[in-house]
Amino acid sequence: MRLYQNTTYIGGKKHKTNYSVRLLFGDRMMTFPLGTNKKREAKELAQFVRECGYKASLVPQNKKAYLKETYEKLQLFSKLTDTFYETKEVSFSTLYKKMIKSKIEANIIKSNRTKEIYLEMLKHCEKAWGDINLEELNWEQEDKLYTYFNKKNFSITTQNMYKRCIKSFLNWCKKREIIERLPFSPQQIKITNTKPSWIKPKEFQMLQEHTDDAVMKARNRLGYYMGLRRGEFSNMRFDKDRLIVIGKGKKLREIPVQYSQCEDDVIMVHKYPAKEHSITKSFKRLCRRAGLDQFNFHCLRHSFAHNCMLNDVSIFKLQT
Repeated sequence: MRLYQNTTYIGGKKHKTNYSVRLLFGDRMMTFPLGTNKKREAKELAQFVRECGYKASLVPQNKKAYLKETYEKLQLFSKLTDTFYETKEVSFSTLYKKMIKSKIEANIIKSNRTKEIYLEMLKHCEKAWGDINLEELNWEQEDKLYTYFNKKNFSITTQNMYKRCIKSFLNWCKKREIIERLPFSPQQIKITNTKPSWIKPKEFQMLQEHTDDAVMKARNRLGYYMGLRRGEFSNMRFDKDRLIVIGKGKKLREIPVQYSQCEDDVIMVHKYPAKEHSITKSFKRLCRRAGLDQFNFHCLRHSFAHNCMLNDVSIFKLQT
């Protein structure tokens, strides 16, 4: 059994939140949010969960009853509802939304961007399948979904991202015994024909010359010289000689300033915020104008790493 306290970052500072416990419940590892930040109370609840898990391992046929007792004690009513659904009674969309809520409560989905990706996948499924029940999912529905992806001209990377979402949902249903077996298992496509990801200094200069948009130039410089992702512009701040960024998984990192205009660019980007898909589209248009259609915005981040390596920056320093 592992009792631990969750943490979150607010304004760049680390804050401790509620406790969770991870243990073997019956025949599988499970995580239970305890809903309290008091250590003594958390220990008592964790001991209760441990006893229920031990009973479930001794009498596997009563596992559901012990799990229900645990959820009632921890007041996890959404999990209680999810676990004891009958497949025929619930639509795919309803259960998918409950899966998202459950993963947020368990601190598995930690960022808004991850939540957005799961919700985007739900919209695509609803367009491809319509309003269907969970029991109707089969290989024919899988084919319909992939046909829809092809009509939308999604890249292989995007398709793989959405497939991970649906696979996560199906596994979530199976673990909670909502379904006995997976109706299908989405297989990710291997990417073999990778495009070049390093934008050379002359090519970057060419990109900057092909736009008069000061905000776009500022975003490009922050990506190329500081290695920022497109989703990190709203989660950064300038602090003396470094840039403090909250990245994927709410990880905090500090990047030493690499060029003189950095502070001005940060102010500019904060003054004129843009959505991630808008940044992607505007950058692709710029690349087409400059005759460098093989690049996307994330290539700026790859270029930052590549240039650091050329300038003898330690790979371990670059990793942090």
